[in-house]
Amino acid sequence: MTMGSRYIGEAQTIIDAKNRITLPAKFRSKLPPSPDGTSVLLVAPGPDFRSLDVFDKESGERRMHELAGDSGLPDAEQRKRQALLGRFEWCECDKQGRVLLPASHVAWARLKGELKVSGRGGHLLVYSPEEAKTSAQQLDLEDLDPAAVARLYEEAKLQGSGK
Repeated sequence: MTMGSRYIGEAQTIIDAKNRITLPAKFRSKLPPSPDGTSVLLVAPGPDFRSLDVFDKESGERRMHELAGDSGLPDAEQRKRQALLGRFEWCECDKQGRVLLPASHVAWARLKGELKVSGRGGHLLVYSPEEAKTSAQQLDLEDLDPAAVARLYEEAKLQGSGK
C-alpha cells in the first residue's frame, strides 16, 4: 500500500453462518488486486476491543515486520508482540468481495449478524456494534464537539511531522 489513508469512512456488512463477510464496495475498490481479481488479506485481532484488523497484503506484511522486531534475543514485551503474530491469518477476498474469516477470529471478536467495517487509514476494522460500545476508542459523532475534532486533527498533524 503506497498511501497511508487508503481506507476511510464506514459501512455495514453482514456475517453469514459460514463466517463469510462481503467487504463493502467502497473498501473493495481500494484493495490491490492480483491478476485473477482476488486480493490477499491479513486478519488479526484488533487492539482496542474485540474486533478484527484487516490489512491488504502490503500493509499486513509491514505490520508483521513491526511486530516481529529486530533479530536477537527479544525482551518480554517483544515476545508478547511476537506471540500475537501467531493469531494473524491470511485470507482471500474473491472477485465479489467475499472473505471467509477464520472461525477462531470470529468467535474471539464476537461477530454475528450486522457488522461495521471502518476505514483506519492503512487498514480496516471489522466489528460488532455491540462490542464497540465497550470501547472509548470509537468516535460517537453526536457527542463530538468541534473543539474535540480540532484537537484530533492537531494531534494527527503533530504525529505526522514527527514532533
